[in-house]
Amino acid sequence: MASDAAGHFTGAMHILNLSPCIAAGTPITMSGTVDGNGLLTFTSAAIANQIFTGTAAISSTGVSINSGTYSVAGGCAGGDHGSLSGGVVPAVTGPYNVTFAITTPSNLTLTFTAPLTQSGPDAGGVFHIAGTISNSGQTNCPIATIQTSQLMGNQISFSAPTINDPANTTVNFTGNANVSSKPNVAQMSGQVSTVVGNPANAGANPCGGLSGSAAFAPQ
Repeated sequence: MASDAAGHFTGAMHILNLSPCIAAGTPITMSGTVDGNGLLTFTSAAIANQIFTGTAAISSTGVSINSGTYSVAGGCAGGDHGSLSGGVVPAVTGPYNVTFAITTPSNLTLTFTAPLTQSGPDAGGVFHIAGTISNSGQTNCPIATIQTSQLMGNQISFSAPTINDPANTTVNFTGNANVSSKPNVAQMSGQVSTVVGNPANAGANPCGGLSGSAAFAPQ
């Protein structure tokens, strides 16, 4: 969100879960005000004739909204209403220690380092991350550079093709970014898989064809 000195703000929100009325990830433009008591009021632009309105209280620290309500008028979701709460997601920026706990095809733990940088939002309100995932000396897996990514709310995903890898392996991650023990820096956890693009050379990269969980901890 962007705001001015008078308390007016503009931004975008996204529906992250499955909805019969709005496709997941669709940006919904919103605008509103924050008064001197921290009361946030917003209205969305119409999307498929649906307009979201709501209010919520911003915490004294400015990192969360609470005691909120929303409602939808018009279109497929017209009449929907409920409670509203949220919080600030720290930036995915800085050096990370990375652990892949592989369970398929067999149990295996791989460790990496990854200097990451968050950018955005773009025109659709989506943030992105860039960086490389490098082996920490315990594996001979190739370095992977993040090529595509998206961060909406606390949901994050990226695809990172490996460098100088005859198997053309790609590391895919989907998970969540959350508050960590390091101020203003997110930790991430989720699922990881490695897809071999060139099966004829699959044996050249021992990290191809794996899946399991992944954790990114700020250093």
